[in-house]
Amino acid sequence: MSDMSLLQKRLELPLLKKRVALYHRIRSKNSGPFSLPELEMFMASVANEVDSTTTYNEIDKIRNAVINGEVIDKAGRSLSPDITTPANQLIWASAIAFLKANPKTIETWPEHLQAKKLGDTPLWEALTESDRAVNEMSNFARHLDSKMTNDSTELNWGTPESWFYFSPDKNAVNLDFMYTLLIGFEHSRSVAYHELGHAELTRTVTPEMKRIKEEKAALKAKVKAEKRKATKEESKAYAKLNFEANLRHRLFNSAEDCCVNRYAVVHGKKSYQDHGPSLNTLETIIQGVGLQKVEDKSAGKPGENDKPIEGWGENKNQQSAEARFNQLCGAANLAFFCNNGMFRNTPEDWKEIGIDIDIVEQLGKSSGKTFADLLDACDGKMTENRPHSIGWLQPELYLNRIEKAQGKDYYNNILLKLADQRCEMVDNIWNDYVTDLLPELMKEFEENLDKEADKAQDGDSNDGLPQDSDNSGGGSGNDDINDDSNEGNDSNDNSNGNEDGSDSSSGDENGDGDKGKEDNNSNDDGNEDNKDKKKGKSLKDLKDDAKKDEDKKTNKEKLKDRLKDAEEGGSAQPISGMQGREALPVGDWKDYEKAVVQYQAEIAKIKRMFEKVQEHQLRTVAKRSNQKEFLPPDGSLKRFSTDAHRALLRKKKLGQKVTKDDYKMFNIDNTKTEPTTIDLVVWIDGSGSMTSGDPKPLHSAVQAASILYEATKDLNINTYIGMWGHKNPIIISSPGDNPKEVGERIAGAYAGLNSGTDMAPSLEKTAEVLANRRTDAKKPLGKTHILYVSDGDIADNAEAQKNISTMFKECDDITLDVAIINNKKTEMEDVIQEAAEQNKRDKDISVTRGFVPERFVDDFLGAMITRIRSQKSFIAKPAAKKKAGMIKALNTMQQNKQAKNKTSLVSKIIDSNHR
Repeated sequence: MSDMSLLQKRLELPLLKKRVALYHRIRSKNSGPFSLPELEMFMASVANEVDSTTTYNEIDKIRNAVINGEVIDKAGRSLSPDITTPANQLIWASAIAFLKANPKTIETWPEHLQAKKLGDTPLWEALTESDRAVNEMSNFARHLDSKMTNDSTELNWGTPESWFYFSPDKNAVNLDFMYTLLIGFEHSRSVAYHELGHAELTRTVTPEMKRIKEEKAALKAKVKAEKRKATKEESKAYAKLNFEANLRHRLFNSAEDCCVNRYAVVHGKKSYQDHGPSLNTLETIIQGVGLQKVEDKSAGKPGENDKPIEGWGENKNQQSAEARFNQLCGAANLAFFCNNGMFRNTPEDWKEIGIDIDIVEQLGKSSGKTFADLLDACDGKMTENRPHSIGWLQPELYLNRIEKAQGKDYYNNILLKLADQRCEMVDNIWNDYVTDLLPELMKEFEENLDKEADKAQDGDSNDGLPQDSDNSGGGSGNDDINDDSNEGNDSNDNSNGNEDGSDSSSGDENGDGDKGKEDNNSNDDGNEDNKDKKKGKSLKDLKDDAKKDEDKKTNKEKLKDRLKDAEEGGSAQPISGMQGREALPVGDWKDYEKAVVQYQAEIAKIKRMFEKVQEHQLRTVAKRSNQKEFLPPDGSLKRFSTDAHRALLRKKKLGQKVTKDDYKMFNIDNTKTEPTTIDLVVWIDGSGSMTSGDPKPLHSAVQAASILYEATKDLNINTYIGMWGHKNPIIISSPGDNPKEVGERIAGAYAGLNSGTDMAPSLEKTAEVLANRRTDAKKPLGKTHILYVSDGDIADNAEAQKNISTMFKECDDITLDVAIINNKKTEMEDVIQEAAEQNKRDKDISVTRGFVPERFVDDFLGAMITRIRSQKSFIAKPAAKKKAGMIKALNTMQQNKQAKNKTSLVSKIIDSNHR
């Protein structure tokens, strides 16, 4: 293992330490009240971490919101919460945590802003109904796999500490909004997919869990039928059954999580996001992993109750049975994360993550099972083209392409079959690792039960019967044999609407979910909030709403909306589903290979997104084959084969046997798909104004363009990067350039051109490059996308407009988009909008302002991919026609420039003669 573990490296990521510290500050029972000075200190530490003006400004808004109950500026004007950046999301999470911990603060607000519960306040509504929150929920629903079998499942932003869970009774997924902001939208999406994995896959419980449920029901029915209170022995027997049921439920959760986490990774790939790294980040924050490496005074020092997994670090021979059982469940759950690259499969890394391998080995000793066997059962690899482990037993990974073509009924049958298989495997794990431990677990539980009974007898209990209140041991806390209110809905056996009465493995409305295991009964005062559930929207409704919003708006209206948001102090929203985060490091592009490695995650993400778009826009090529049919497929007589007709006549003349196939006279086509090549031309403003500020707009633009160049080099995409502003704009990189030379030119570009802001020459340069390149006339070409990045200054308005008009007049399959790193209305915006109106190409020419350097890489590339996807850019066009159009555009631009220069020269001569 290297000097720095994978966990330590992850904790070096910006903001992650802050997230871990805040999460455990909220969950800790030993840190005292969350004070206002502590909130101020934490928000300041986050702002210092990212050093962003946006975050500093948001702190002022949060300060007013906490004190006054609404988001206003110093002048008292109403504002919208800005939760567009990870840093802003985190500081808003800390503010919500403060209000949750100090509910009396709400009572000091103006009366019309008060409410008994935080979830009913206008402030809460402003946050959860902000554009960013609504877009997140809508985008999530829209990108869900179309095979989601339960389209009526509801999604809801839950109140603080309501947690993340799927409720089968309500068919609803709850997403705790406070923790969503704390984790960050980009990572919390993986939680939502995790819970939807439960909704999709978790259809039953283990045979042994069913048996225990039946025994509990029979015991309760006997007492009820005899119309009496249970005896002490019956009550104790019922409590022991309930205790075992909860233990089995916890092991089932841990193993089933391997399956739903892998579901999240698989389905994330279809939504243009790799959820694997996000799940690792989530586990680091929420499960306490790595907590002991984080000490952040601004969020409170972690308390002793915050150990990642109970029992770690104790003497193995003195550990309680409960602690050893926790180690087993922790190892089962972390099997997925080990394979997901969160840590290495070594004893040292397992110990760092909180698991002692020797403890698990000892549990499986009598059955001959090892630690490796447990990992293999929970998240092993494929064997004989079929998965054999719990993590991989799901239809998406199990079925081959032919089986997937059988339809939804077949899919659902396999889904139920695999759910049964996973449940049987969980019972096998129990038999191999827990059977010998169960007597010790029961002994510990009975000792606690006797203590509870003694307390009840000393006090005024309702019937003197013990109740299972040992949550740390898996007890329900409210399930009693004499309590009819739980009949048919035991806390650990929530019905999933199936005939077998299966349960939700992901938790319940009280926060007792499969995440946050270190404190399953956290914060009793949160129960009232948890009952207050506003009805969420179903996946179908959310997808339909998102589609309707897109369909009913024209391109021009969408542009106006974005500009309006920018004028109100917002910023450009990431359009593709990619979310902004902290600015990337600038990097040293002189060492090109090293720079590429540094941006590998971003490059891989962009490449996947392009590949996904290409898959849906492949060109279909039809070629005449030697096969023939009786009638022409398209009714065209040109398909008639004279050779086939002559062959028929020859056979008849020679008296040879004639078959029905001899009468097939019309050629048919063989069709195949082949990728189409598109062009991307990115022009970056090289003027001096682009080099001011921190981070510098120029650096962010060069980063985005360079990542784009590297991501597309192996695809059918010709990416050109240039810098404009001079009379002679420069090309930084072209397809096929030497990487070392590209790196040197990119490094040089970081200094900018210190030029003016002449745009027209770069349009001429674009036409020149595309007109003069060598292309195969037969090779299919897609669209050409020209993208400008600028802070909005332009010096040659008339010439730029003229060149834009020339290009769009001569070339059909091009688009021109401008990204302005500025919130103010600029001259360039007027130029582009006027060009769009003059050429009647609103759909092909656009300008968006409000981009900020901190998020430019994600926002700009996301907007660009959205443009390519919506334009069907990979649909093939004749290469010869495209090149002819560019040549004509180039000639016209050069003629216009010569005429202008000639006119300018004549004017100078006349002026000198007058003088």
